[in-house]
Amino acid sequence: DRKLVEQALRKSEEQLRTFFINAPLIMFAIDKDGIFTLSEGSGLAALGLTAGEVVGQSVWDLYKDMPQLFENIEQALGGKSGRSTVTIGELTFEASFQPVFNDRREVSQVTGVASDISPSIVAEQALRESEQRFKTFANSAFEAIIINKDGKILDANQAFCTIFGYSE
Repeated sequence: DRKLVEQALRKSEEQLRTFFINAPLIMFAIDKDGIFTLSEGSGLAALGLTAGEVVGQSVWDLYKDMPQLFENIEQALGGKSGRSTVTIGELTFEASFQPVFNDRREVSQVTGVASDISPSIVAEQALRESEQRFKTFANSAFEAIIINKDGKILDANQAFCTIFGYSE
């Protein structure tokens, strides 16, 4: 029975490791001294890193120019979980940080997960720019242009306002 349990545990560990390695995330752990003890996930490639590459290195040295990241880690080392958006170079990550407590209820490490949200940020910026171009175009037209839904005016250009006597 013990041998079957050990085999099942090994299989479960292998599955979990496969998940970690292939997940488009960055999973990390940092001890109370700021040393990386875990660095996994295919999301590391966006940073030019491989799994385990930063293990044994200080987060304070590697990311010395990132006070926002330090704030998050110090908060977790102080016992508070948190989420934030972290920018590293041209990449933007949504990251969560959690303290891990030992038997004496002291923080022994910080664990976290980060996902690259850069494509979403780029898409949101493109949408804002597109909306601004449309608004500029619509407001330069001499014809009345409105956007309505279910008979309610959601937006109108300057020409519409002038023709029908509304203020923008």
